[in-house]
Parts: sequence; structure tokens; C-alpha cells
Amino acid sequence: MDSQPTQFSSKWHLGEYVIQRCDSHRVLLIDSTLVRFTPTEYELVTTLFEQSGKPVPFEQLVHRAFHCELDHDMRRLLDKHLDRIRSKLRPFSIGIYCIVRYGYILLSEKNTRI
Repeated sequence: MDSQPTQFSSKWHLGEYVIQRCDSHRVLLIDSTLVRFTPTEYELVTTLFEQSGKPVPFEQLVHRAFHCELDHDMRRLLDKHLDRIRSKLRPFSIGIYCIVRYGYILLSEKNTRI
């Protein structure tokens, strides 16, 4: 991060956490920990947080992150990015789950059953 003060916006509540975002630096503040994302990861994770608790269709995620239509190659690329995001969210017990033939959902792993 640079020496400029970081401006956080959009507070989300998920499980026991209050999560804030800083678009200019592509970071989330989760439990007083800054979690950094690549530009593509940030588009995906913020889309999932905006719909927290609701499934997000594959097509919507691909369009938001890659600005194209969903096909087999884009679906595989989406899965790879989401795997990296999962590893960054895992320490906070936040999971991203696949809804077969539909999309993904972001949930707190504590007290959650699918």
C-alpha cells in the first residue's frame, strides 16, 4: 500500500465479521486484516460479497470479471480464480461454494450447512 490513507467503503456483514472494501487498492479489510486481490479476483470477490448469501450465476461472474460470454474455457478460468480467492478467505472461515449448473455462493462456513 502507498502512504496515502486508505478509504474504505461498503461494509458487509458475514458471520462474525464486518468486511470493508477499498476499491482503489483492491483490498478487503476482514477482522482488521488487509486481504489483497488481483484485479480479476477483486471483481469476482466483490460481486460475491455484494450478493452474499445468494447464488451468483456463472454468466454474471464471467461477464463482470472478463467482460465476455461464458464458455468452457472461461468457466475453467473462473474456477481457477475462485480457487485462489478461496485460499485467501479460508483463514476467516468464509467459503465459496459451487451451485451445480448455476453459479457460486459466498457463505460464512461457521454454522452453515449446504
